[in-house]
Amino acid sequence: MSDRKPKESVSYRFRPAVGVRMLGAACVWLGLTVVLEVVRRGVPALDAPIVTALEWLFVAIFVLVAGGAAWALVGRARLVLDSDGFRNSTTWRRGSVRSARWSDVAGVQRSDGAAGPVFVVELADGRSSLIVSRLLDVPTGTLEHQLQDRLNTAHGYRSL
Repeated sequence: MSDRKPKESVSYRFRPAVGVRMLGAACVWLGLTVVLEVVRRGVPALDAPIVTALEWLFVAIFVLVAGGAAWALVGRARLVLDSDGFRNSTTWRRGSVRSARWSDVAGVQRSDGAAGPVFVVELADGRSSLIVSRLLDVPTGTLEHQLQDRLNTAHGYRSL
């Protein structure tokens, strides 16, 4: 920890690998659609409305997943840290706080689980925010330092 004040604002987006994986999953759905269409045209017994409906379902899933991939690749910042507080959009967990001021934060703890490292930002009122660091395009150590440095600065702590 340093005596200097942290930068005013830092923002982190999803890792590009997240969007690329989603794009790969979308291509699988598109491939399933093509294979089903080829089989349907080759086997007259499969030329039924249910098969056509299934193809349209596969196309719809492809569009949704490809749209999600595009959103992950070029979307807005998922975690913003500034001198006043944070804005977290890395998790869809119900009850997870999306934003708070650093003065309301009681502590930040790192938890290493099977899904990778996550940070639990505990607020003074008992609520918490879960930051899923493996989704973000920042090394875990750097993110941990940023979080601790901003929290310490907000509470007036300095290193000895």
